[in-house]
Amino acid sequence: MKLFKFPIITITISFIFGILSNYFFKPKFELILGFTIILFFIFLVAFLRSNKKLFQDIFFGISCYLLFLSVGAFSHYLHSEINHKNHYSKCLISDKNEIKATISAVLKPSKKYNKYVVDITNCNANNTIGKIILYHKKSDSLDLQIGYDVWFYKEFHAFSKSLNPYQFDYSKYLENQNIFHQVYCNENEIRIFGTSKTFSYYINKLRLKLSSSFEKH
Repeated sequence: MKLFKFPIITITISFIFGILSNYFFKPKFELILGFTIILFFIFLVAFLRSNKKLFQDIFFGISCYLLFLSVGAFSHYLHSEINHKNHYSKCLISDKNEIKATISAVLKPSKKYNKYVVDITNCNANNTIGKIILYHKKSDSLDLQIGYDVWFYKEFHAFSKSLNPYQFDYSKYLENQNIFHQVYCNENEIRIFGTSKTFSYYINKLRLKLSSSFEKH
């Protein structure tokens, strides 16, 4: 096949299969790490062996593809924030949780609530990472913007799973975005204690400025 004449394509395919294998089968980290280390040494042996030969054999190609398969699984595991030790889910308690977070995105509001994606920086006095969706009641006069550092003390709720086999699974979609929980806040349950001037903060400032300019002209 002509496809095999371009190694970068087959290596990329192996990497993609590694990502998919970790996504569907979710092996333990120790297993992924162990296989990656073993396959790296096998690949190293195959590479040194191939340098001593005039023509490369199939052993080098197979070891290369298996290594990138394992690297793909390893990469997907690391990019899944819930697998990290400092993910907020490791610090949650059964009732209310004290949260410090930064608003990173503004979503389309519902009838009763404004919706935001927030990055949790501190959960129950522990420095953490992770994202949740924050619902804030529209009746409150508090105006939240991207970059605002907020504090709240609320209970976390998991997203409802899809019950029908062919229905769009919103909870699964959010899990792929590393979002696993939601929080509902009523009036006066959120405090703004600062501003984090991130890249998203400046982009939002530019967007608001352009929007205001369009309205004037």
